[in-house]
Amino acid sequence: MQSLYRLLVDEKIVSDQLRDIQLSLQAAVLVPDNIFAAETKVTSTPEANAQDRIKIYQDAYRLRLFEVLENDYPALHLFLGDRDFEKYAFSYIETHQSSDPSIRWYGEMLGAHLISHNENLGVAAKLAQFEWTIGLAFDAADTTALNAHALSSIPTEKWQTLQFAFHPSLFLIESGFDVSDLWQQITDHQEKPAISPVAENIFTAVWRSDNQVRYRNISELEARTLNLFLTEQNFGQCLAVLAETSLGETAPSQMVNWLREWFVSGWIGSFKTEN
Repeated sequence: MQSLYRLLVDEKIVSDQLRDIQLSLQAAVLVPDNIFAAETKVTSTPEANAQDRIKIYQDAYRLRLFEVLENDYPALHLFLGDRDFEKYAFSYIETHQSSDPSIRWYGEMLGAHLISHNENLGVAAKLAQFEWTIGLAFDAADTTALNAHALSSIPTEKWQTLQFAFHPSLFLIESGFDVSDLWQQITDHQEKPAISPVAENIFTAVWRSDNQVRYRNISELEARTLNLFLTEQNFGQCLAVLAETSLGETAPSQMVNWLREWFVSGWIGSFKTEN
């Protein structure tokens, strides 16, 4: 019995020591300035001292994160070029620790990092947002999209309270240039194209249909209407807003046209009316 007790105590001591080493090494990998605590627990060898051995893990961890950013932002990489992409990617790595168990979400804030690092990187930041949104649309949960025939069951008096729930893959991006065209040109030609200025902001819808990510530019009024529905405004409320725009009396017919196109595109997952 004493032998068993002694064995259990020894195992716990070894387990605690191992955990202490693991935590020290983790701290050194995540924050290089924390290397001192790990150095006292890592054995030096004739081939490499403790600091050099720890640095192998530090470098490997950062290179893995860089690889993730490369995979998530191939168009941004081509747009910035190797030198600048590496510069901003590694500055992002130094200031953003991975906080999610899945590496999938590590690069989410790269676009915001670019614009905070250099205000002249607005185009690159918007391109990063678009590229990240493509990934979000591809990974979004699946749901069955409705077709327009589903609306035939709604009594006329219920249309005013009609609300829509949209497909989880649908996103809307506003930009001061045609970001989808920029992304497409980079993707097709593998080079940085010229950027044409625009008089007004461009709104781009991004979504997934038939297992493919799709996108198209929409008008400001369509984007405004879509945003109203996305914030759970009903048909009557949206129509009232549109009637005060340049559409005027044509607002109802234009709303119907947009709804028809949204159904065809697979944007609408469900609808409801007030009882």
